[in-house]
Amino acid sequence: MVEYRWNFGEPESGAGNTSILPNPTHEYMEPGSYTVSLEAMDQEGCWQTIYRQVDVGFLPQVDFGWESFICDSAVYFDDLSSGNGKPIDFWVWDYGDGSPMDTIFAPDDPDVSHVYAFGGEYNVTLLVQNTGGCADTLSQTVFREYCINANFAVIDTLLCQGFELSFSDSSIYADIITSWQWNFGDGADTAYVNHAPIITHTYPDAGTYQVSLVIFSSVGGVDISDTLTKNVTVLPTPSRPSPCRRCVWVILLCSLTFQIPMVRSCKAGTGSLLREVLMRPQSNATRFTPMRRPTASWSSFW
Repeated sequence: MVEYRWNFGEPESGAGNTSILPNPTHEYMEPGSYTVSLEAMDQEGCWQTIYRQVDVGFLPQVDFGWESFICDSAVYFDDLSSGNGKPIDFWVWDYGDGSPMDTIFAPDDPDVSHVYAFGGEYNVTLLVQNTGGCADTLSQTVFREYCINANFAVIDTLLCQGFELSFSDSSIYADIITSWQWNFGDGADTAYVNHAPIITHTYPDAGTYQVSLVIFSSVGGVDISDTLTKNVTVLPTPSRPSPCRRCVWVILLCSLTFQIPMVRSCKAGTGSLLREVLMRPQSNATRFTPMRRPTASWSSFW
């Protein structure tokens, strides 16, 4: 055969109702009975037409529910599907974690449970086929609950030595955690039994520290724990620039009038001492006598 003309008997499908391919496919929009025709021409130019009746059944209606419980590694699935006018022939469960799929044939119970190695989200797909040979699928995102899961973050954006850093605890589930223990990596640690969302710590030295949070609980008489460790890099605190960024005040005593002028003393870049008398001395003041220095330190005055 060198030429083909298909008509799928469904004018409602528009241009998709015909095809000139030797092996076409067609998706019917509605179930029902359709007359399909094929005209074929051979190499001699002769045409031949055949007709076939095609019965399109109803797709099954696929649905399922699921449950997950804290500290239970299994997720429990309930089939809610219908064959839509035909009995269901079989179910295929794909659990979304790379494990082998489960195929269950009627009349066996399609409700199943599946154990996940790790908590988190999984895309689960259920395929249902009825006895009419029609099949459909449904995918849902399911969540396998964690038992307890340690988690924290450093809130501060500037991590410098000598400054108080804040750590936020977002571990789950706080309502079943019985105690918390922090190790800040510099020999300091802290532990408590009442949940504290924010914990602070000050590092005296710069460097990279391994900070660990360990949480503890007891479920069904079994003691359990979970640990999270993160590296925290603490930067050196920059030194103050010079010269003359910090000034000391020297008190001088006027020997004759006993008036007290203030003198600002700053170290310049060369290390010399600058003095500026802030009070005009009286005419009978013959000299100023330094008493003691420094008595107070000021980072800024003007």
